[in-house]
Amino acid sequence: MLRIFSLAGVLALLPGLATAYEPNLGVAARVSTLGLSLEMTTAVTPKLNLRAGVNQFDYDYDPEPDEDSGNELTYDGTLDLSSLAAYADWHPWAGAFRLSAGVVFNGNEITASARCDQANCEVGDQSFDSDDIGTLNALVDFDSVAPYAGFGWGNAVAADTGFGFQFDIGVMLQGSPNVSLSSSDSCQGTLSADPTCQQQLDAELEREEQELQDEAEDFELYPVISLGVRYKFF
Repeated sequence: MLRIFSLAGVLALLPGLATAYEPNLGVAARVSTLGLSLEMTTAVTPKLNLRAGVNQFDYDYDPEPDEDSGNELTYDGTLDLSSLAAYADWHPWAGAFRLSAGVVFNGNEITASARCDQANCEVGDQSFDSDDIGTLNALVDFDSVAPYAGFGWGNAVAADTGFGFQFDIGVMLQGSPNVSLSSSDSCQGTLSADPTCQQQLDAELEREEQELQDEAEDFELYPVISLGVRYKFF
């Protein structure tokens, strides 16, 4: 709800920022790697527009257990794409082509859980009884503020009124993902009587968390590709 109010505040400012130029307002609906998007655009000068939007999409991942996975854990989870964005679009030739720079208020995250479907599974470098593992919970999130740069085609406040298409390619600097792992309902199997069971499991979770963190270093840059339709109101 707070994100909706924040977006409404940004959009309410756009017409006021354009008072030095002919008042106008365009909207666009998009499908992108940030989710389903709704944007509003207003012009500041004939070559400079301001644009703000909201992005949202959820994707559930629930794979079938792989018989060839050995004693590896099987994760299922949800990719939650949720963000607000604000851009400045420069049209160097006052046409459809534009260069864009902005910021994305990034609420994207991945939540996942895993249970051992075999008698035992490996966590970190150690094998545990499935009841000792319990349920593993994973959270992957990113920097809350991410700079954006890109280019595209389309102008939601172009001189010609009515509908048109928009296309953008860019990149968001979201930082290295933050990975956290935890367990619940653990140490209820063969190691339940061992007071160090949870300590051993937590130590291996830290090891696995670090391995995932190292692998995630390659995802600091997030590609943003979007295609949509726009309409100019006035």
